[in-house]
Amino acid sequence: MAVDDDKLLTVKVNAFICDAPARAFLKCTKGHNAYYSCERCIIKGVWHGRVVFDINENLPPLRTEEDFRNLAYSDHQIKKSPLLDIGLPCITSFPLDYMHLVCLGVVKRLLTYLKHGPRECELSHQQFSLLSQKLCALNSKMPRDFARQPRSMYDMDKWKATEYRQFVLYTGPLVLRSVVSEKLYSHFLCLTVALSILLESNDVTRNAYLDYAKELLIHFVQSGKHMYGETFTSYNVHTLIHLTEDVQHFNTSLNDICAFQFENHLHKLKKSVKKAQNPIAQVVKRITEIDMSRTKHSTKLRCLYVSTKKKG
Repeated sequence: MAVDDDKLLTVKVNAFICDAPARAFLKCTKGHNAYYSCERCIIKGVWHGRVVFDINENLPPLRTEEDFRNLAYSDHQIKKSPLLDIGLPCITSFPLDYMHLVCLGVVKRLLTYLKHGPRECELSHQQFSLLSQKLCALNSKMPRDFARQPRSMYDMDKWKATEYRQFVLYTGPLVLRSVVSEKLYSHFLCLTVALSILLESNDVTRNAYLDYAKELLIHFVQSGKHMYGETFTSYNVHTLIHLTEDVQHFNTSLNDICAFQFENHLHKLKKSVKKAQNPIAQVVKRITEIDMSRTKHSTKLRCLYVSTKKKG
């Protein structure tokens, strides 16, 4: 609580939405490259050119708030987090942001392995070119609901998070079919279907298939090293098995506990900064001007329509 001019303000923290380095900083834990970096379970990574995590049929035990509060995880915690002093839980309050974890993490890693990976998964130059051509063929044919049109696979390093999301949920199942092997395609679909369930906005439908989504993600992680090699199961890939825990805890879709909405707003804030000097002051002034303006917002209902014109 805070007192300001005889006003008592109550601040309630629902969740901290941030990427892995920021979560480690706030919780005072080791980074995502450490052997005991998993935030949710007690598992030790192994070294295969980098730290990777192997799980078998018996999943590792989960971390608890009580043990975290008592600093029982000496191999995971660096020091006591200031958040513990104000009574905030440091496990359930930090959902795994799927924008960084899945889109910019797992999906980007998967496509990188298809481009330059071990022999068991690397596509030939002809296959990769065909995959890129299929993506480019979808350009200008996507509905306007999508912020970006598909780009070539050769521009993959420049893709934004929304483009990786578009690939794993929509275009990937189309363009990968008949290009990659049946095993790789089925493995990719496990991720697609599981994410589709966790992103479902209808609570009844989503909760009915939560267990199935968890099984798919566990299978995706466990079989990942057989599909893409031993170095594939990094921190991001391993943490997929814990995604359903956040959806179940907050009883909401992944869309409501991810960084996409904050990234979109960040773009608006960046546009309000015109020079390098005093950027924060510029942002505050622009926000104040908007709040004080008397512009009336339109109450006209927004309609959805389908156009037959090609998007240029």
